[in-house]
Amino acid sequence: SVQGVDAVAWSTPVPAGLLNSSNTYRVVVAAQDWSSNLQLNPEAAGAGAAFRYDTEISTAVVTFPAWNQYYNAGSLANMAGTASDAGAGNSGLKKVQVLLKNEVTERVWKGSNVNGGDFNDNWDASNPGKYQNWLDAAAPLTAWNTAFPLLPAPVLDSRRYRIWVYAEDNAGNATPKPTNTQIDDDKNADGSAARQFSYDNSAPDSRVTAPAANANGAVTQIAGTSADAFPTFEPSGVNQMKLRIRRSNGDWFSLAANDWSGVQQSFASDQWNAVVTPWAFTVPANKFEDGYRFEVNPQASDAALNVENAYSTYTFVVDRSSPLAKVGLPADGSWIASLTTLTGTAEDRYCQI
Repeated sequence: SVQGVDAVAWSTPVPAGLLNSSNTYRVVVAAQDWSSNLQLNPEAAGAGAAFRYDTEISTAVVTFPAWNQYYNAGSLANMAGTASDAGAGNSGLKKVQVLLKNEVTERVWKGSNVNGGDFNDNWDASNPGKYQNWLDAAAPLTAWNTAFPLLPAPVLDSRRYRIWVYAEDNAGNATPKPTNTQIDDDKNADGSAARQFSYDNSAPDSRVTAPAANANGAVTQIAGTSADAFPTFEPSGVNQMKLRIRRSNGDWFSLAANDWSGVQQSFASDQWNAVVTPWAFTVPANKFEDGYRFEVNPQASDAALNVENAYSTYTFVVDRSSPLAKVGLPADGSWIASLTTLTGTAEDRYCQI
């Protein structure tokens, strides 16, 4: 009670347990003065106030990329997920934010793509600045998404990444954000592992190492090696080898049928090998005849679906026949008074190359 003043500021505690989350409440206040005059129609006078009470924590999850999967430029869609402010009477989502980190370099994406996605211009290494690069996701927030940055080679290709997501509602309730230390340790706020995926947009490389370029024995195996691009980073790894073989008469060898065909064979229709480095394909010895030249194209694919299209060509010749040399001068059985030069011929028999 205060006398002799025109206005007062008032307050009163809210009793414990009075308010229930997800409900709407209205507060109406009425004043009385020392002359016992009561405020008339307090709602019409603007003294009332309606509010919604919400103590429920919003939730948010990442649904893409999938956990510990490999992607290339063709398969890496937007970062996406779902968020919810559960309860019919809750205040509703205010924002959803994501944080993207390059795992090995410990840099966080700023949300920019200047200079073609340059690593130094767009990825933050500062402390504590890098931990504040939470980026707003696009609406609708219940099914949020946001585009990935440009990830040019060589610095950002064949790398692992971590994603965090955060949701906040209109009442200020929010999912806990990880601490700076947890972000460094690739952890969520609850200590679980943050969502991990790998980006690999570079095709692998393969080479033939056997048989020798000039084979004088039976060819029973075609072998070689393969490696994914940027092997010192975190590439997806070669997971498949294919082969194509052409003979010098124009025929193609089908690894599936183990025979020659006049129809050009494609990598897709050939037998494939899951042992990728060193790899080896067994071939029947009697199909690689004496005197022919053979051209071999190896093709490697990796776990991110990158296919080696700039494949190499390895050439070898099968030659199991001894060459033949003959003397032309001097002639057999002849008498020679003077001899300064010996001449003759030599040929490699049955050569069909």
